[in-house]
Amino acid sequence: LSGTSGDVPACVADDVRGFDRCTLLCAVCTTPATRFAMAFNARDQTIPICDDPDYAYDPDTALDVATDALLASASSHGYYWLDDGGSETNATLAVRFLLGSMPLRDIELLFGGQYFETLDWLMEHVRLALLTRSSWGAAKAIPWDVFLEHVLPYAALDEKRDVSWRWRPRFYELFFANASSYPSLSSAAVSIAGLIPATSSLGVMVVNDALEAGSPFTWKSSTAPAYLSPHQVAETGASCTGTALVLLAAYRSVGIPARIAGCSNEYKNGAWVDDDHHWVEYWDATVAGPFTPAGGDDDADAVSWHTKEGTSKGNAGGPWDSPSSSMSGCLAKMVPGDNMATLWASSWSSGTFFPTMWHNDSWASSTGFVGGYNACGRYCSAWGCGNGSSMDQVNFYSQEECGPTSQ
Repeated sequence: LSGTSGDVPACVADDVRGFDRCTLLCAVCTTPATRFAMAFNARDQTIPICDDPDYAYDPDTALDVATDALLASASSHGYYWLDDGGSETNATLAVRFLLGSMPLRDIELLFGGQYFETLDWLMEHVRLALLTRSSWGAAKAIPWDVFLEHVLPYAALDEKRDVSWRWRPRFYELFFANASSYPSLSSAAVSIAGLIPATSSLGVMVVNDALEAGSPFTWKSSTAPAYLSPHQVAETGASCTGTALVLLAAYRSVGIPARIAGCSNEYKNGAWVDDDHHWVEYWDATVAGPFTPAGGDDDADAVSWHTKEGTSKGNAGGPWDSPSSSMSGCLAKMVPGDNMATLWASSWSSGTFFPTMWHNDSWASSTGFVGGYNACGRYCSAWGCGNGSSMDQVNFYSQEECGPTSQ
């Protein structure tokens, strides 16, 4: 194809999300499979969008080009969509949403050498997310923007992406029939949290061709960030963050919106030490949760969000919609204005960086970007927070009063 060894168009960005979209354009224009798909669709060996080094793209146009290229490549390999209410439109919007906030580490994963394997992984997430939405009444009622942000994404933090293990189809097979038998998202969420401790998600073939169940999800203290992804947790066990990510993946696999929330601090023996605690927030607008708007960026549908810690064998997690002792530890150790001694909630598309104890350097805030919202106002106004010098939970801060001054 012409232009494969020449310059690609310029793309100008002024923030991390824009830079990532420009990088997508570069990857699409220099990857043979996507160039071929675009040329085939155009019935032309030249690709003007990639072969004019004098043209400067803005990040949104670059995203449109990348979305069209990946969908063209996918359709040429048999990816079709089954989804009520404009399936092709929904699939296009879903792919565009994922690509629009895809961090550089995942762009490298997608285009870095195993393109067709990672393309299959990405499109499978889209296909199954749309399938759950069209197959269960409670999931179909979820607003489209909530679905995109909290059901569709294949990750929440900086966990391994499990390209080969493929948690979404695995958990869909394990949990969807059960979840879809319930009339509401909350009743299904309760059921899944109770099933995870008894779930064996690994299996091996034995001599007689029967499946032998693997180990259940188990608790293992102080494992973040070594064991975070569902595959890693299934193999080795994990602590709060890993088991929360398993619960989040199980929820998303059946169509329940979910995100990670938590803190990265602890106060011991008169000094701050590195420690963290994370849990799941899931969305259900039919039942009021513990939160009310507090002036933060995550105020939208604040009352629809609910809390639950990750579950595992021998560990049922804390209470529903109220703080466990570990969650109260986060609240008590909150320091107004601090970027780490505070509460965060994850978001795929947010341009605000979500720092964690192990993921808070220049690489993390660029190549490994994780988006989020500072949620201290929502939590403090509901359950009370400390103030940095006293850990008594008597301060019911608004977001303006407790949030970081810079991020």
